[in-house]
Amino acid sequence: MSKVLTLCTFAHLHEAYIVKAKLEDAEIECDIVDEFASQMYGSAIGGVRIQVNEQDLEKAQAILSDLQR
Repeated sequence: MSKVLTLCTFAHLHEAYIVKAKLEDAEIECDIVDEFASQMYGSAIGGVRIQVNEQDLEKAQAILSDLQR
């Protein structure tokens, strides 16, 4: 069983969905965590997180880095 790690955190849900779509295009499975809690409590919970499997972390980090350029 693979360990799940947080790749990144966003204050705005739409940003998380953009990154999720890019990761899925690269065939990286990912989940958005705390989506509904962030809608109810805002930034008090620290935003929404994207999590990936440990074996996909490096590839996912490279994609995230490309998006931030």
